[in-house]
Amino acid sequence: MVHLTAPLRLRSLARALRSRRSSVREVLAAVILAAAVLLGYRLSGSKIELSSRLHLWYAEKELWARQHFSAESATAVNAATAPGESDFRLERSPFLSIVGEIGFRYHPLIDMTGTQFLGLDYTFKAWDFFGFRNDFNAYFDPGDYLYIVITGNSEAVGAAHRTGTIAQDLQEILRARTGKKYRVLNLAMNSATTANEINYFVNLAFNLHPKFVISHSFAMDTYYGRFVPPLFRKMGLFYYQIERDWSKLVHAGNYDARLFEDETSRPPSERYLLEGLTRNLQRYRAIAQASGGKFIFGIQKFDESRVRGTPSEEGYVEVRHMYGEFQSWLRDHPNDLDVIDFNKFADIEVGPNDPIHTTQASARRIAEIYADHILALEGKQ
Repeated sequence: MVHLTAPLRLRSLARALRSRRSSVREVLAAVILAAAVLLGYRLSGSKIELSSRLHLWYAEKELWARQHFSAESATAVNAATAPGESDFRLERSPFLSIVGEIGFRYHPLIDMTGTQFLGLDYTFKAWDFFGFRNDFNAYFDPGDYLYIVITGNSEAVGAAHRTGTIAQDLQEILRARTGKKYRVLNLAMNSATTANEINYFVNLAFNLHPKFVISHSFAMDTYYGRFVPPLFRKMGLFYYQIERDWSKLVHAGNYDARLFEDETSRPPSERYLLEGLTRNLQRYRAIAQASGGKFIFGIQKFDESRVRGTPSEEGYVEVRHMYGEFQSWLRDHPNDLDVIDFNKFADIEVGPNDPIHTTQASARRIAEIYADHILALEGKQ
C-alpha cells in the first residue's frame, strides 16, 4: 500500500500544478482581453467610467441615503380611482423621498417635489400623491371644478406660512366672492425655477385645462440660474443645485463634474440670465394658452432691507440687480405678458428670516390681489 500511495500523490500534485498553470493562463488571458477592450474604447474616442468613480459616489452618499431616504417615508392622500381600476391603485408614489418634515421627493419626468418647512410648526401638512401641498388629488379625480394652477418656489408653497398658502387663500376668496366651485392646485416646490414649473404643469396639470395659470416666482431663476452652464442659462434651463446630487445618486457613473462645475464657476452672464428667464415666461404662457388658460406672472415680493447678513447674501444681491434688469426689459420690449409686480404693494411684508418669504397676513393679501385680477379678467369675457 505504501509503495502505491506515493505515485498517486505525485500524480495528484502534477495535476494540481497543471491546474494552477491553467488558472494563471486564464487570468492572464482575461487581463489581456480586458486591456484590449479598454484600448479599443479609448481608440474609438469613447469615454470609460471606471469603477473608482462609482466607489467614490457611493462611499460618500450611501450612509447619507440610508439615513434619509425611504420609499415608504412620505404619507400621502390616497388617490381616487375609477371603478375597475383598483388593481392599478397605489397608496403613494413609489419613488424616493426624504424622511421627516423636509418632504423632498424625486420623480422621473417631474424632477423633485415637496417643500422644507423652515423649522416652524404647521397646522396644515397635507400632501397629495406626488408630494405637493394639496389635500386633494386632481391628477386622478379632477371632479367638476373650475381649476386654477399656481406654480413657484417655497414662497408659493407656503414654507413660511403656518396655517395656509396663497393657493388655499385664493381658492377660499374666489369661492366666497362668486359661489363657484373654484379649485386652486398648488404645484409649487422649494427653489423651483420657471423651468421646473413648466415641467410640473405639462406633466401634471395640462389636461385639467385650468382657466388661469399663475407663476408666482422670479427669485430662484436669477439666484440659481447663475450656477448652470452658460448655454443652459441662455436656454432658460435653470435648476436647483440639489438636482445635480439627485443625478449623482441615480446616474452615478454618467455624471461628469468637469462639464458642470468648471462651466458654472465662470462669472455669470446677466444677458443670458435675462434671455433665459424671458424665454421661459413666453414659453410657459404659450403652453398655458394651449391648455385653455390665461397666464399670469406674479413677481414675488423682494425686500432689499433683508438682504444684508443672510447666508445667501451674495445670491440675493444678484436677484436684486436682475429685478431692475427685468423691469427695463418689460419697458423696452413689446410683449403680451400679464405681469403683477408685488414689489409695488407697500402692504405686503416679508418675514424676518430672508428677503423673499412673506408673512401669513401678506400671503392672504397676495391671494386677494390675484383674486381681484382674475375676477376682473373674467368680467371682460
